[in-house]
Amino acid sequence: MRPIWKLFFQIAPLPARHQADRVSALLTSTWSIYSTDHRPCQKSLLLPSSLTPPRHLCFHRAGQTPGEREGSAPMAGTSPAQEQDTRGRLIFISHAHADKEKYVLPFVERLQQAGYIVWFDQFDIKGGDKWKREIDRALRRCGAQLAVLTPTALTREWVIYEHQEAIRLFAPIVPVIVEEIGDRYPDYFAPVQYVKMIPPSYEDGAARYADADFAALQEALQKNMRRAGKELVDQTPPAGRKFIGREKELQELYRLMHGEDGTEPTPVAVTSQMTAALQGMGGIGKTMLAEELVRRLGPRYPGGVIVERRGRTPADAQGVLRRWAGYALGKEPEKEVSPDEVRGLLAGYGELLVLIDDIWPADRAAVAQLLAALPPDADRLLTTRYEDVAATLGAARYELDVLSEEDGLELLKDRLQKKKGPLPPDDLLKDLHGLLGGHALALELTAGQVRDNARFENLLERLEKRLHSGDVSEIALTAAGAAPRDRSNSLAASLDLSHALLQEMDRENGTALADRFAMLGVFAEEAPFDVAAAAAVWGVAEEEAEETLDALAGHALLTPTGDGRFRQHVILHAYALGRLREGGQGAEKAAARRHAEHYAALAEKYWSWNDAHRLQPELPNLAAAVDFARSRGESDLLYRLVLYSRHMLQMAGEWKRGEEWLGAALGALPEKEDEETRARRARLKGALADLARRRGDWEEAERLNREALQTFEQLGDRRSVAEIRGRLADLAPHLPEALREGLEAA
Repeated sequence: MRPIWKLFFQIAPLPARHQADRVSALLTSTWSIYSTDHRPCQKSLLLPSSLTPPRHLCFHRAGQTPGEREGSAPMAGTSPAQEQDTRGRLIFISHAHADKEKYVLPFVERLQQAGYIVWFDQFDIKGGDKWKREIDRALRRCGAQLAVLTPTALTREWVIYEHQEAIRLFAPIVPVIVEEIGDRYPDYFAPVQYVKMIPPSYEDGAARYADADFAALQEALQKNMRRAGKELVDQTPPAGRKFIGREKELQELYRLMHGEDGTEPTPVAVTSQMTAALQGMGGIGKTMLAEELVRRLGPRYPGGVIVERRGRTPADAQGVLRRWAGYALGKEPEKEVSPDEVRGLLAGYGELLVLIDDIWPADRAAVAQLLAALPPDADRLLTTRYEDVAATLGAARYELDVLSEEDGLELLKDRLQKKKGPLPPDDLLKDLHGLLGGHALALELTAGQVRDNARFENLLERLEKRLHSGDVSEIALTAAGAAPRDRSNSLAASLDLSHALLQEMDRENGTALADRFAMLGVFAEEAPFDVAAAAAVWGVAEEEAEETLDALAGHALLTPTGDGRFRQHVILHAYALGRLREGGQGAEKAAARRHAEHYAALAEKYWSWNDAHRLQPELPNLAAAVDFARSRGESDLLYRLVLYSRHMLQMAGEWKRGEEWLGAALGALPEKEDEETRARRARLKGALADLARRRGDWEEAERLNREALQTFEQLGDRRSVAEIRGRLADLAPHLPEALREGLEAA
């Protein structure tokens, strides 16, 4: 049985006014016989009738969204290189079936003649979850949605659903009024400019639109269509837990980014709204909101999406600039690059959407360089806890408040619906929302503690008793910059209760969840880690560690990142560290040592240039391990961490950090001059010489290499002597004449 699209290739070229009708008739008469999957046709995809022969005209498989291939390829009939351009011409038409013959078909042909690809339903379509998913995918792929508005259309459930889904996904949308609707223009279209195309006449019951009205429609499409371009990079965050609520905030943030409030578009910084109860603490949902906006907006940016995480130990700006340059060059440049150079490389790929997440005050200068490296048409979204960071970076600040009661209840119901027993009544959920002040993380944590919904009221009473009696232990927030905590802090009570539940489970099951949760405090703040690292810190097998991590994640005390790694929120990290320190310095020191030994072994495993890139995700935890070794005077541990991570630091552009670490390791070596200590000193000097060479300080590189060479010659290390002599030979052309003559004499 021949595939249906092969029939299209046999159609002789026809005049534009006949081609669409012939194809539609052929499909209608033959689909019951020629079906690719033996199911009734559900959608049709009509392309410009001006194509002769119509080699791009195709019919996709039933249930497959236009623009979607099997796998993840472009729309059928296009090559991967054509996908972005095709999206810039594909129009999704939302209309009531009753309006199709009278209003829709008459301007479909004109749109096709203008070069647009038009997608609309040609056959009866049944609703359901599958249809919803198809609409979602189609809206993400189409260049724009045309919403044909009539009194009939505004009564149809699926038409309204398509409108609202387009608004939710920020899909470009052009409402077209083709019949008077009075004051029934939908509220959800309030910020959207419509086009009025009421036909002045009809022919055989079909509308004949005025040329001026159609020109206005084309102008609106050209203004709103997603632009074509070549995708540079796509770092759209993967979806994790279901995103709940915040629809109002998403729409407001979108309008602020695009200047739809009458202002010019500027970088937008999402900050926490400061209130006495929150005291500037994190966990209010800034990153989650920004990531959801990026997921919804991402498909409309032809250049792609860049997501840059900063945090307390951010990567050096130069390392990020080189990585961004590598997106355009295919590999990272070895030399330093300026923001101007990076901006030139990124330009020309189409509009970019860039999220720079979790900016701290000390990081403002570096982020300013990153913003300067972006093309003028890039949309930039920042998240930070600090108002002055947004002001310094010239960003329009959007204050994010706590969850509304409606959104908070929706969140709780979503998280509790899979627990044992029926959902608690709304009044109890409202009480919990009020007790926790609508704090998103606190609600997540409390919901994670519930094992049986029947005991929800007991949990609520215990939490309320703790809050009102003042019997809440203060949390030792040891991280620099953390706000002071007072005894009225509702999040502290939620964390205490969460920890108490772990202890209760440990007593019942003989586990060690509470102690292991506390030991997670030795990891770097908000840095991802894998199962092997947790196993090393806990001193258990990886299989057991994985079970513990899954259990903690189930209690909302950890977040899986989707790649076999886990991340702990800054509040949870601070709480865990405080609990660990309650066990005394011995407990903290032992866990921190196991942490540092694990990352030293990992650095030694991946020290070579070929493998050093594998260490880059571990930089924050390597930094934490180095800090531990330095603070404890552990010279051997510090030496291994620093020496074996030096290639990774150079690869990441972290040259200043590399010099600091190497200098610290050199200064920590014991004063005794045994052979091993002398060899280590020479190796560290050789590594410092390499960094000096890379920054162009030729004389310093020559001096350090000479000192290392002298030591290796005295130790009889022929291999190292040969290596250092080779480095000195490479330096010779860059040195002053006197030094060059000295090298030649040597």
